[in-house]
Amino acid sequence: MDTLYQKMAAAIENHPRQRIELGELYDMMEKALTDEDLNIISLDFEMKFEQLIQELIKSGLLEPLKTLKPNNRGLYPRYKRVMAFKDNDRIKSEIIASIGRPMDVSYYLSHPEDYLKDRKYINLLSDFFSKRSGSSWVTVNERSYEIFGDEKFLRGDERTRSRGETILRRLGLTYEDICCKPTLEPFFCFVKAGPAAGKHRKVYIIENKDTFWSFKDTAFQTESDIDVDMVIYGEGRKIISSFQFVSEYSLNEEDDYYYFGDLDPEGINIYGELAGHYSTCKIIPYTEGYIQLLAAAEGREIKKVPKNQRLDQDSFYAFIRHFSSEHGQRIKKILDSGGYIPQEAFSAEKMRECFFAGKR
Repeated sequence: MDTLYQKMAAAIENHPRQRIELGELYDMMEKALTDEDLNIISLDFEMKFEQLIQELIKSGLLEPLKTLKPNNRGLYPRYKRVMAFKDNDRIKSEIIASIGRPMDVSYYLSHPEDYLKDRKYINLLSDFFSKRSGSSWVTVNERSYEIFGDEKFLRGDERTRSRGETILRRLGLTYEDICCKPTLEPFFCFVKAGPAAGKHRKVYIIENKDTFWSFKDTAFQTESDIDVDMVIYGEGRKIISSFQFVSEYSLNEEDDYYYFGDLDPEGINIYGELAGHYSTCKIIPYTEGYIQLLAAAEGREIKKVPKNQRLDQDSFYAFIRHFSSEHGQRIKKILDSGGYIPQEAFSAEKMRECFFAGKR
């Protein structure tokens, strides 16, 4: 059994993945058995296999994943490969040797298994730092391609972190350390000519394309009652990443921002994320627009949300507090019933009635 144990230990340590299925362990044992071994234990293979698995667990090479239920013989469907202590020492020596300043070695010394997964990328970063001599600043995607051969490796979206971002964080690095900066995601907008200097500008963010064009065409007419300096096409969730582009127009936290989207969970979630992410700016719902949606839907059958949407409660409370009790209750009733009102219900015709009320 000692020879069999050693063969199994070697097979486990050389396994390409950290998680090993029970069936794979069976295959390893069968391949490790000699003809003589087969003659000895063929009648009692299961018992010997169980003993061997327990020895591997006891020695620290295997760890059962106990989130899964064991079978009637006490064997788990899946196991985690754990590096032997001698391997840890070897890997830790390699970590210390390969991760130099300005990279921080601490995380990988505590998580050598992650070092093995990330080693290829860490070496590429080490090569970059060793060859760098006063690198000029470039964009994140440009630096990502230079170092990793993949322009998307260093950048996730607003919801998920990329593999590259995770590795940088583990090494205690920022984009600044590798002399790169993210580019601003541009948005499409119209600016009203000649806003007064020092004026708190009124900026409207419109979620959908049809409503954006109708709002812009109607609000920018000379006779319009609505005070508007800029209209931004939110383009759904894109606005969460593109909103920082307002700095290119010299807009800041002193200006007033009004968000208008569909009256549904996703539209409210977008508002909540936007307002939370840019909390220094005064971003509030365009309440009059939502009230117009309620009015347009009065007496009509409320359509159901076409796909499953989960309403984030923090976003909902941030949104609903800007409305009167009456309007808030009506909005809650619609959402609780699974209904929605598209912002297209506030049409160009209704906008003309609303924005030109004082001119009639």
